[in-house]
Amino acid sequence: MKTKRKVFRVVIILAVFAFVVTAVLLSPLFRISRVDVVGNNALLQAEILRAANLEIGSSIFAFSARNVSNNIAELPYIHNVSITRELPNVVSIEIHERVAIANIQNPIDTAAYILTDGVGFALELRQNPDPNLPIILGLDLEYSFIGQHLHTSNPTIFSDLLLLSQLFSTYEFFPRIIDFSNPRDIIMRHNNFEIDFGSMDEADRKVRYLQAVVQNPYLDRGYIDIRNPEINPRLRVSR
Repeated sequence: MKTKRKVFRVVIILAVFAFVVTAVLLSPLFRISRVDVVGNNALLQAEILRAANLEIGSSIFAFSARNVSNNIAELPYIHNVSITRELPNVVSIEIHERVAIANIQNPIDTAAYILTDGVGFALELRQNPDPNLPIILGLDLEYSFIGQHLHTSNPTIFSDLLLLSQLFSTYEFFPRIIDFSNPRDIIMRHNNFEIDFGSMDEADRKVRYLQAVVQNPYLDRGYIDIRNPEINPRLRVSR
């Protein structure tokens, strides 16, 4: 008799629990009314919401946060993402994007460009380069799909690009073209200046000097040889 009573109590508890869970899942109070996206810059909110595939009006408990995160993480610009349920009916998506630092000429179609971040992750394929980022020439790239790392025989190329990008931002010097055909003799072009940058040695010192030259109102074109900053850099002004 006692055993039957215990079984009966368990059944009742489970039934009540199931009723409560069902009531919560079906309650209008817990239906998604809004999905907020924060942290996006390169990506449109609509792209993120489309990848998330959350249905307005569905239960806020009915989706897997891990699955939604994984879906969004398939977008190349996404570095990481977190999903938060803000009860009773709001879902918050917080993302951290990869940041593009350069346009790299596509090895398959040289009229197109691959946007890459500082670790060589291919973010986007464009027919026209981003005008706010330098164009990188001379890389012996193997073709990689968007959303994958680019492969090159130079193991330091992307760390070099990241360092240059940071220096360019610090000193507000933004060359349009950087040619890495010879990593020991990098060539840059900035407006009407052609620059023989040499290697990455003393890169900070070199960029600081270049910024001073291009901001000189009396100089608007010329050739700058800055391969050896220990010696006075050579500047030949063109007319």
